[in-house]
Order: sequence, then structure tokens, then C-alpha cells
Amino acid sequence: MLFSFLAKASPAKFNQTVATINWEQISVTFGDDWSNLFHDAEVFLGVCFHRTEHRAAITTLIERNAHRIEVLAPRLALNAPDVAYRHLEQGRRIALSNFDHVRWESGAAVVAYFFEARPDLIDSLLVPAEGTMARSLSQKHQSWYRDGAILIRITRHLAPQSPQRILAQVNVTAAEISWAAAISTAGPARRTAALLIESALERTDQVGDMARRLRRRFPK
Repeated sequence: MLFSFLAKASPAKFNQTVATINWEQISVTFGDDWSNLFHDAEVFLGVCFHRTEHRAAITTLIERNAHRIEVLAPRLALNAPDVAYRHLEQGRRIALSNFDHVRWESGAAVVAYFFEARPDLIDSLLVPAEGTMARSLSQKHQSWYRDGAILIRITRHLAPQSPQRILAQVNVTAAEISWAAAISTAGPARRTAALLIESALERTDQVGDMARRLRRRFPK
């Protein structure tokens, strides 16, 4: 938070501070945590990457530790895309989801980046996260998926097979309640629910039946 504030309040001081960082020491300090880098470390690197002057140092740091990374955070994938491509080619995972949490916004950026550079890796990127996405979209509380619209919209256009695989895993009973509640209220969750309903209308399973019921209830 301090670095983020400094980048906005005094870019010159931010640059001076980041320029003095010993990245080799940072590499050692992270140690075994490189295997699945903790959130604060990921954000720290992302903030330092914010200015073009420091991007080469961050990319080099990630590349030097790529062999230690089992689960690659989305921010790191965007900071070092060549590492991300090799990571997936080697059968490892980019954390569009981690535990029960989905990285809806940063995940959307990664999907767009991969579509431009390595569309052959899109399924390898998305499939490991789809079960968690389906569980999030089945939750009763809208906070689980209120930021989901951007990723759903992008995958509908760039990887349409992915939202259909996700919909196939949705809990229909729970989703019908939560999507109806989201549609009934203003806010980002409404956009997510509307996109999900639109995506499911042509399905011939229970999810499709549920989507058509909701469309009739909320025609606008």
C-alpha cells in the first residue's frame, strides 16, 4: 500500500525507491514461497512493475525463479508472459482460481493476452479453474461472482467452449435463487447473471431450462 501510494503521490520518489531494491535479496527472501507466491508478494511485484523503468527487473526476477513456481499468479503471468507460456506447456497451472477464490478481473486480462499470443494454450489455461468458477457462480451471495462479468464476456467471445463447460457444472437449484436475486438488484452482479442467462438459453439441460425460466421472469 505504501508503494502504491508513493507511485501516485510522488512518481520520482517511487522510482528512486524501487531502483534501490536488491532483487537478488527479494528472490532469497521469498524462498520456498515461490512455488505458489503469497498475495502480498504478488501485489508488491505488481506495484513495482507499474512503471516501465522497472519492468525488466521484475521480469528477470520471475524468469530466474520460474523453475521453482508450481502455481503462477495471474499478475506474474502478465509481468512475464514467456514464463507463463512455458509454465502451461510444462503442464503446470496459472492460478485463475486459488482455493475457492476466482481471479475474475486479472484472469480476464490473462485470457485476452493468451488469445493474442498463444491461443493453443487457452484450454490449458481455463480448464483447471472451471470447477471453482462453477462453484462460485452457484453461491447464494452475489459477492462470489459480482466481478465475473468481464471474464465471462471475454470467454464467450474468445473461448466459447469454456462458459459452456462451466454452466454444465453449476448447481441449478442454488444458481436460480442467486441469479434471480442478482437480476432484481442494480450492480455488477446483475451484469454477471444476465450474461450467464444469455449464455445458457440454448442449452438443452436443466441449466438451459433454468435460464429460460429466468428470462421469462425478467424479460428486460
